[in-house]
Amino acid sequence: MKNKTALLTTIMEENYLDSRLVGPFVNDGLTVYIFTLNNSNKIKQIISNSHISLYLQENYENIKEYKSLLINGEAYKVSSDEEILNVMNRLEIRSRGYKEWIDKDGCEKWSIIKIQPKSIKYIDNSKWNEPQLIKIQEN
Repeated sequence: MKNKTALLTTIMEENYLDSRLVGPFVNDGLTVYIFTLNNSNKIKQIISNSHISLYLQENYENIKEYKSLLINGEAYKVSSDEEILNVMNRLEIRSRGYKEWIDKDGCEKWSIIKIQPKSIKYIDNSKWNEPQLIKIQEN
């Protein structure tokens, strides 16, 4: 999908859902990485409960061309320097402005969140009449 933003849903301490737009993001196969400030509610909520949903939708006005992707999975704060560098290099290709913010402020202010999918629901009305559900097998 061509999206530069997605809707991330986390679980608050009171077991209510908390949704917000996030972006940009990068992916490595089915794994998705998003960026946020260290002191954001996203980080606090993911540390408390790692279960998340990430929703992407292409902008089509014709329902016959509608496409969306829903990822249900678990999210973790990335701590490996090698993984951070790899994701940062990919971010520069996707969004120079965002990369410049992170370079200016340093990794002390920013976090990378890794989303490991457990299931994916993909809708492409141009190809199918029903959503395609993909369950991810644990290794």
